[in-house]
Amino acid sequence: GLFSNEPLPSLLYRCKIPTPYDVSHMERVVFPPWKKFNHHVVLGSSISQATPTTKILNEATDAFAKSPYLATSRKGRMFVVFREGATAEDVLSAYLMSQRYARNGNDLNEASNYAKKNTRRFITTIRKAGWKTESSVFLLNVLKNRSVW
Repeated sequence: GLFSNEPLPSLLYRCKIPTPYDVSHMERVVFPPWKKFNHHVVLGSSISQATPTTKILNEATDAFAKSPYLATSRKGRMFVVFREGATAEDVLSAYLMSQRYARNGNDLNEASNYAKKNTRRFITTIRKAGWKTESSVFLLNVLKNRSVW
């Protein structure tokens, strides 16, 4: 699948990304692609849910100081908080990070580095398949809890 442990560059050349037309004929309604992964990731978490202690808050805001989102993890779950001004591409980057996190043994640092390195290629690949990555469908219910740090 698209989110295996195989390196993303070789995987993207090997896998066929379905077009929006293909997906619309498989599904009656297209839900945000992360909908079925809610058991391990909360995209659009509130800051209080993601950072239940001051220590976790300080560590997360330091680690993600220049990022459009921050992420924390505990007990195998990842919580992603979006900064005010986050875009649909930022949501896709966080989604890519969450999928890597779930498949790499729950290593948040490695998942974050993976997303930074591969987001541009991921977005380029899905755009070539016909996906409109600037679409507001990627923002549905995800950016309701925006924060400032």
